[in-house]
Amino acid sequence: MLPGYAFIKTHKVGGTTVARMLHRTLNETQNATRCDDNNHSVHFVRKPPPGCRACLTHASFKQIANVLREPILDTFQTAVLKVCPFWATARPLHTMIMIREPVDHVYSRYHYEQSEGWCRRKAANLGFRGCASDQLPFLEWAFASPAKLTGHRLFRNPPYAIFAETVVTLGGNGGVRAALRVLRKIEVVGITDRLDDTLRVLSDSWGLPLHVLKRNCVHANKGKSRAPLNASVASAMRAHSHWLQQEQQLYDYASIRLTKRLKGLELQDA
Repeated sequence: MLPGYAFIKTHKVGGTTVARMLHRTLNETQNATRCDDNNHSVHFVRKPPPGCRACLTHASFKQIANVLREPILDTFQTAVLKVCPFWATARPLHTMIMIREPVDHVYSRYHYEQSEGWCRRKAANLGFRGCASDQLPFLEWAFASPAKLTGHRLFRNPPYAIFAETVVTLGGNGGVRAALRVLRKIEVVGITDRLDDTLRVLSDSWGLPLHVLKRNCVHANKGKSRAPLNASVASAMRAHSHWLQQEQQLYDYASIRLTKRLKGLELQDA
């Protein structure tokens, strides 16, 4: 049975670049078409085409994470099969996720909200006056209390979504321990700022030609340049937020794992 391919596409980790690269490479080398087409909205998912074997977008990332965490739960199996019909016990599955340095991840989300229209549209739909990212400097935006934001009628995602999306996506109510357990199951755990290393491991793990991956790796959603965040500010943020500390645990695990895997490949090639 031919394998299926699943990429857990969380936000602001270089996921669009990776998803497009995988879509093109899998089509070209494995004759594997994509099942999940969210048409820019997770609220509208087209019916998967017959014979598709890849789920790569925001339309499927929660379903994939849930079924990896609780593989025998019928509700999660049913949900993932609606979007990724190739998901079956007997079929081999290749899985992947990208993780970004946590504070840099938060900083990227802030600037993304300022440059894109989705936050303003959501704020308007919810009856808010506007987006907190448009009104507040970075640190104030990151740590403003929900009560303060409500009082000023400014929209911002809750702290767990800003600081620890990977923990919440993978771990659910089980927190960082459950998230680490799921992360260990995922075949390729990439690092945003180590994309070349990630591609090398991906090529070996998924059996995809490295030169084709690199050719199809065209950076997407590249925003305007911004000043780097001060290291002392980043350190203070980590000390202040337990959510950031949990996300840091996943990032540290992913970094160590990628380094070990890369060294193994280098020894293998020696």
